[in-house]
Amino acid sequence: MTRTWRAGLLLPLLALLTLLPSARGGDEERTPLDANALEVRRLPSEWWRQTGRAFRFGDADKPAVLFFHGLNRDVRTWTAPGDDDGIPRYVFREPAPTLDLGRRSYLGAGVYKIGINRDREDANESNWFDYLAAQGCTVAAFSQKLPTFADAMTTVEEVWPKFLEESARMNPQAPPPIALVGHSRGGLVLRELIKRHPESMGRVKWVVTLHSPHAGSALAAGTEPLENEIRETIGELTAAALGLPDEFPIPAIRDELADAAVAALRPLLRMAVTAGGGASPEDLELAPDSPLIRGLAQGETALPGAKYLTFGGTDPNYFRFYVWWFTEGSATPHFSKKHGMYFKWKAVPREIDPISPMYAKLRDIAPEITPGRGDGLVADARSRLPWSTHTTLALNHSEPLWNRQIQGAVARALVGPRFRDDVPILMGAPGEDDSESSVAGQPASQGGRKTKKGGGLDSIPIDTGSVKATETADTAIAIRGRPASESVTREVDALLDDVAKRLESIDARVAAMEKQVGGGGAPGPDRGTPPGGAAGEEKPGGAAPGTSPGGAGAGTKPGLNLKDLKKLRPGLGAAGELVSKVRNAALKGRLGRLVARFPEGSESKDEVQLYADGETEKCSKWAAGGLEVELIPGRYAVVVHKKRIEGVEIATGHDTVVRLGVIRVQVGKGTEWSLFEPGSKECLTWGNDEKSLGVVPGRYEIEINKKREAVEVGPGETVDF
Repeated sequence: MTRTWRAGLLLPLLALLTLLPSARGGDEERTPLDANALEVRRLPSEWWRQTGRAFRFGDADKPAVLFFHGLNRDVRTWTAPGDDDGIPRYVFREPAPTLDLGRRSYLGAGVYKIGINRDREDANESNWFDYLAAQGCTVAAFSQKLPTFADAMTTVEEVWPKFLEESARMNPQAPPPIALVGHSRGGLVLRELIKRHPESMGRVKWVVTLHSPHAGSALAAGTEPLENEIRETIGELTAAALGLPDEFPIPAIRDELADAAVAALRPLLRMAVTAGGGASPEDLELAPDSPLIRGLAQGETALPGAKYLTFGGTDPNYFRFYVWWFTEGSATPHFSKKHGMYFKWKAVPREIDPISPMYAKLRDIAPEITPGRGDGLVADARSRLPWSTHTTLALNHSEPLWNRQIQGAVARALVGPRFRDDVPILMGAPGEDDSESSVAGQPASQGGRKTKKGGGLDSIPIDTGSVKATETADTAIAIRGRPASESVTREVDALLDDVAKRLESIDARVAAMEKQVGGGGAPGPDRGTPPGGAAGEEKPGGAAPGTSPGGAGAGTKPGLNLKDLKKLRPGLGAAGELVSKVRNAALKGRLGRLVARFPEGSESKDEVQLYADGETEKCSKWAAGGLEVELIPGRYAVVVHKKRIEGVEIATGHDTVVRLGVIRVQVGKGTEWSLFEPGSKECLTWGNDEKSLGVVPGRYEIEINKKREAVEVGPGETVDF
C-alpha cells in the first residue's frame, strides 16, 4: 500500500520537473542545440550510412573533419587502413622475427627460407577516423569514384554540400569550423574543391595534406624504369653475398627475389598510377608538369583565414630481405614415449645487406625513391605548398596513415589546449624530425611501436653493423645484424662446419641407439623406460626410449643425413629437385599455381592433399593422381599418405612444381603389405596386391608378415620393391 502511494506521488513530480528550467540557470545559459542532439550524435542521416561513407558526430564546439583518400584507395584509408591490402604496411623498422616452427619428424639444417618479412603493421588501431573522433571532433570520410581525377571530383561535388549540412546539425546557430585532410592524391582533390567553390569555404580553417604530390611524382609517368632497376640490382647478387654455399641455385633465387620485390611494391605504385603502368593519358595525371598539376597551381592562392599544414616523407623503404637460417638446435634430436624421435625447428633471420632495404640500394634514378629525399612515391620537395607550414619526417608513403606523431600534431592544431594525449594509441614508427618548423609549436614525440605478427613469433634485437652469437636453451647459434659480405661468408662457413660436425655426432649417437635397441643388450632398467628418466620423458639429445626386442621398431635407423634433408626440405640445396618454380604467363592477377605430380607413366592414383600453412585438421583441396590448383600466394603444405611437405611457397605468376615419387610394390594378389616411416609404429597406408604407390620423396619401410625392409625414393623417381 505504501509503495503504491509513493509511486503515485513521484510520477506527477517527475512530470513537473521536466517543465522546469535547468538547475544550472535555465535554457538561456545552454549552447543552442538541435532538439534531437543526443539522437543525432548517435545516428547520422541515412545518406551517410550508405556503403563507402563514414560519419561520426563529436562535440558541438569542436572542429568537423572531412577526409580525402588517394588514388585507387577508398574510405578504409581513414577508418581501417589495415583492411586494405593495397596499402603497403610491412614491418621493416625492427628486425624480422625468429621463427619457432614447432615439432618435426626430421632435422633442420642450413637455410629455411629466403624472402621478405611479411609481418604487417596493425594499422587499424591507429586510424585517423577514430583518433580525431576521440579528440571530440566530428569526422567524415567517403570513397571516391575511380580512377581518374575527374571521376573523383564527381563524388566530391556530391559529398561537399552533404557534409556542410550534416556537420552543422549539432549546432545550427554556430556550426563548427572545418578541417580538410587529404592523403596523397586526396590533397590535390581538396585543393581543386577549394578552387571551385570559394564561396562555401567560410567555415574551413585548416587544410592538411599528407605526402601529397603537389608538384607531381616522377613515378606516375610509368613504373618500368623502377622495376628494371630493381631486377638489375638483385641480378648482381652472388652466393657469397647471400651467405650461401656455391651449389645453391642462385639464378633461380635471384629471379624469385626480384619477383617478390616487384610484387611487394606494386600496391604502392598503384597509389600513383592507374591500370596500364603509364600507358593511358589519365595515368600521367600526377606526373610533374602534367596538365592537372599545372592547372591546380594556376591562379591558386591560400584560402583566407585557413592554416595550411603539409607533411612530407624522406624514407622510401617498405621492406627488408632476409635469409632465415636453422639454429643448431633444429638438428638436435628429442625423444618421448608418445612421439618417438623428433626435432624442434627454429630459424633466425639475417638481412641480405647488398639488396636490403631495397630502395636504399638502387641508383638515384628519381628523388621519390632516394633516401633522405622521398617517401618511395612522392619527393618531400614536391609535397609542399608555398603558403604552408611544412613538416618533414623520415616516413614512407603509407606510414602517415597510422603515425601518431603526425596525428598528434594535427590534433593539437585543431583542438588547441583541449588536445587529449591520454587517448589509447598505437605509437607510430619513430623517425627523426628534420622539419623546417614544428606544427602548432609542438615538438615531435618519439614512441615505441606495436605490430601485428602471426603465430606468436618472437622478435630478436638487432645489432647493426656486427655479427653476434647468443646462447639459449634450444638455440646454440643465432646470427643477427647486418654484417659486410665477407663477414657473412666467414660466419656461414663456420655454421656449416659446425652443422656437419653435429650431424656426425648424431649419426654416431643413432648407431649406439641402434645397437642398444636392435640386439646389443637391455634397453633400460625396466625395458620400457629410457635410461635416466621416467617413461615418456623428453630428453633432448639423449637415448631413445627402449622397445621390446623383436618389436616393429627393432633394428631400424631413422633418416638423419643431409641428403635426406635436402630431399624433404623445400628451398635447401637439392630442394630444387623437389620443389621448383616456373613462370606461367597464362596465370592472371595475383594468383599462382600448385602442380603436385607423380612421375610420368607411373599410373599412381593416390590422393594428394593440400593444407593451409600450419593447418593439420582441415584439408582445403585434394585430388587423385596429382593436384593442379590456382592459389593465392603464400605458404602451403602438400600431404600424401600422412607425409607432409611443409613450406611450399606459391608465388604470383608462377607454377610451383612439387615432384613426388612412386614405389612400385610388386607382390602377389592377397599378400598384405604396410608402409611406415623408419622406426615408426604408425602405418601410413597398406594394401594386399601390387600397386604403384605414390609418396613424398624420402625413406620408408615396407612391412610384410612383421618383417620390414627399407626403401628410398627421390623426387620424380619410380623405384621397385
